[in-house]
Amino acid sequence: MERPTYTCDATNKCSEVAGGMAAAMASGAILFQDDAIYSATLLDKAKKIYRYAEEYQGNNGYTAANGFYTSYSGYNDELAWEAVWLYKAT
Repeated sequence: MERPTYTCDATNKCSEVAGGMAAAMASGAILFQDDAIYSATLLDKAKKIYRYAEEYQGNNGYTAANGFYTSYSGYNDELAWEAVWLYKAT
């Protein structure tokens, strides 16, 4: 079965996907804080993804969910979600 792939970069912006990833990694850093190395790795990656999502705001790079949602509020809620988890993790 063929599976599509998507690239997120400066041209193909993916703030929604990046926000969800950063939030998951930051919350994972909290969950796995007993493993200092793994927790620090997750937190480092979450910060890098956060910087990407903040710098390249948009959602034209990930189109798999187009038409799936009946209403769309934009990607700002994902940016806020990742910021909250990073705040809690740091």
